[in-house]
Amino acid sequence: MCDSKMVSKCEAEFMDVVRQFPCLYDKSSVDFKKRDTKVEAWKRLKEISVVDNPENLYKTIRDRFTRYRLRPTPGQSSCIQFIQYKALVGIPGGRGSGW
Repeated sequence: MCDSKMVSKCEAEFMDVVRQFPCLYDKSSVDFKKRDTKVEAWKRLKEISVVDNPENLYKTIRDRFTRYRLRPTPGQSSCIQFIQYKALVGIPGGRGSGW
């Protein structure tokens, strides 16, 4: 049996906070390539969200979401199940999905 990977309520709330900093994920943002702006945004995100390492948490959630999007078509087995999937949908900046 496969282990399910879920987006917790805390992770969904964390992603809501990340949305306040488009320089971290939106490639069309003028600040996306500005390293100093991103470093400052990560610091502010750490203060707001009280997460020890917000960069790692964001990368983990983003990677799980990407794997979810690339999951097998119906009829094939899949081990990934997302709770509160809608919390991840709609972040602008990627190829159609936001990432």
